[in-house]
Parts: sequence; C-alpha cells; structure tokens
Amino acid sequence: MFKIRVLSVVLVLLLTSGCQIPYILESAWTHLKIMSNKQDIEKALKNPELPEEWRQKLTLTLAVRPFVKDLGLKITKNYQSFVDIERPYISHLLIVTPTYSLKTKKWWFPIVGSFPYKGFHSEAKANKAAAYYTKNNMDTYVRGVTAYSTLGWFNDPLLSTMMRYSDEDLVETIIHESVHATIFIKDNVEFNEQLAVFIAKKATLDYYKQKSEKLYQKIIADHKNEDLFTEFLMQSYKKLKTFYKDKLNHTQIAKENIFVEILETYKNDFAPKIKDRKYDFILQQDLNNAFFAAQKTYHMNQLKFEKIYEEQAQKDIKVFIDLLKKMPTKKIKDYFYESH
Repeated sequence: MFKIRVLSVVLVLLLTSGCQIPYILESAWTHLKIMSNKQDIEKALKNPELPEEWRQKLTLTLAVRPFVKDLGLKITKNYQSFVDIERPYISHLLIVTPTYSLKTKKWWFPIVGSFPYKGFHSEAKANKAAAYYTKNNMDTYVRGVTAYSTLGWFNDPLLSTMMRYSDEDLVETIIHESVHATIFIKDNVEFNEQLAVFIAKKATLDYYKQKSEKLYQKIIADHKNEDLFTEFLMQSYKKLKTFYKDKLNHTQIAKENIFVEILETYKNDFAPKIKDRKYDFILQQDLNNAFFAAQKTYHMNQLKFEKIYEEQAQKDIKVFIDLLKKMPTKKIKDYFYESH
C-alpha cells in the first residue's frame, strides 16, 4: 500500500438495493464510459505517438501474462487492453472509524458482501462524504486508487494510472489483482487483500529471479524496507486497539498523545533501520484511527501466510496458490480471521 501501489476496488455494477441504487448507477455509468475508450495493447503499441515509457510498460504487461497464468491465477483476457483515463486515479476510497475505535464502517453490496471502504470516482465526492462523517465525530481517511479488480466479471484493462509504476511494481500489481480474480471470499475483504499482498510479493520476486539479478536484489531490499514499515504499522494498530479498551483514554487529549507516541516510535525505532526515505511520509500524515484501520486491512496475517508457505508449500508460490484454492472456506476462516 505504501508503494504508490494500490488498494483493489471491486466495481459492483447494477447489483444493489435501497439507497445504494443512485451510487451504483453512477459508478456503473462512469466505469462503462471509461471502458468504452479502451483498446487492445497490441494496437496501442503500433501507435507511433505512444510515449516510450508507456510502450515499455505495455510490452511488460503482455510479457508477464504467461507467468501469471502458469502460477495458476485467473488472468483470462485481463490486461490485454489499455485505457487512458486521463486522470491520476481511477477511484478514491473512503475509510471511516469511530473516534475511539478501530472498527471500520462497513458498506454492503449483493454478491460480494460487505466492504470496509467505499469507492468514489470523484475525489470531491469522496471528500464530501468524509466531511459528513467527520461532522458526526468519526475518523476518516481518503486515498486515491490506481488499479482495481472486477473479480473476473469483466476483462480488466491496464490503466494509464499504472504507467507511473516501476517495472516491478507493475508486475506486482498485475499479480495482486489476478489473485482477486482467482480467490475471493465474500464478506472477508481483509483476507482477500492480505492474501493478494502476500502472493504478489513472493511471485514478483520469483519472476525477476530469472529475469534480472539487479532488479531481483533491489526487490529483496525493497521488501525488507516494506516489511519494517509494515511492522511499524501493525505495531501501532495493536497499540491503539489496546489503548481504546480503557474508556479512561476516550478523550481528545489522550488520543492526541498516543499518536505523538506512535510518531516518536517511528522516528526512534524504525526510521533508522529503513533505508528508503519515502516512508517518512508518515511524519506528515494526518494520523487517525481510519488511517491505521486501512493499513490493517492489507497487512495483517502476513506471518500466518508465511508459515503455510514454508511448511506446507515448501516455499513454492505456485504450490501455495494451489493449496489456498483448494482450502475450504471454513478452514480459511478458522485459521486466518482475527476476531474483533
């Protein structure tokens, strides 16, 4: 998530009831309008005016498809087309939590179930919705999204928003979204996202192991920095969760102090170990419960995945994927899901 890499948004088109109808209809219309402009990557590559950087990314996208398919992930006709959406984000996510709790507000959609966030095609509308919850004493966090998965319902194109990724981040994103199209458990966004994060990191490393020793070593170093920052985020989440259990801490001053402590922990204990200064954005971040709840959605349970990967899949990501595909939903729930 801290790579300008993305959260995954499921566009649930025309499948809803009650007051969600206007929201879904607008999302469907906007999505269809964007998708009407997509073109085959092969055709786009023949355009002499295509920027060289985009040409290289489109070529890489086609090259990685066989690898993704060989992993046992569902890629079908995904990432064979390209669309320039002419804006920096495909969507904006809103995460909402109570003032003194990390429990996220859930939005429910038929078929796919509940989500701990809601996507808006317009940043202004996301901010307007956030302002409503803020006025009602809730913590909010809005962030831009540059990629998404339709879970196999549609053929997902490569987006112009993904053109600014590094090569390895692009490969990781394609794998991440392909995991969603392959393994998806209703009402358990946390599991779906955490699994996609884990598989994408391992598989991207495998891909470059045979392609480029230089990039392979860079990814190892990047993962080390990312893992340290993830440790900080999860440590902070757990600290806040414990903190709010005592209702004596339910004051604005106490809340402000705990976030000051968290930032000091980053500066003193983590920043000296992390070699990439991009993670210092946390020092300027407007920290609140919604921010840390969002991180938890993506990065909890990684050690549990690692244990299965090592002990049952013999550190073979293809075997691991096959294992998870065959694992009964009840077993997955019993093993992975954190009780709240």
